[in-house]
Formats: sequence, structure tokens, C-alpha cells
Amino acid sequence: MNQLYKFIVGERKEVQPISAGNIFTKTIIHNHILQLEQLRYEVQIAIVIVLLLKEIHSQIPGRKAQTKLGE
Repeated sequence: MNQLYKFIVGERKEVQPISAGNIFTKTIIHNHILQLEQLRYEVQIAIVIVLLLKEIHSQIPGRKAQTKLGE
């Protein structure tokens, strides 16, 4: 019977079980990566807004144009 089972199913191979802990850890890591990507996008938008405000501010009459951020 055992030989028939091996013939039909094949040799049993040792595989790493996917435990709930592994899936949970991978999900947490994936969520952190998504949050970092979202934060990166928000920082890029904030930089663009700051540069636009700086450009608008430099266009006000009576103000000298600033060439470097933070001057």
C-alpha cells in the first residue's frame, strides 16, 4: 500500500510550512513599504509646494530674487 501511495502521489518532499506568523510578518513588512512609498510621494509634493511658494514670494515687487533655498 505504501509503495502504491508513493507511485500515485510521488515521493514526499520536505517543504517549509507557511505559518500564520510568516504570513503576518510579510504582511506587516509589505504594509510598511507601502507607507514609506506614500510618505515619499507626500514629501515630493511638499517640496514642490515649497518651491512654488518660494518662486511666488520672489516675484513680489520690492523683494530681491533668491537663488538658493533657505536664503
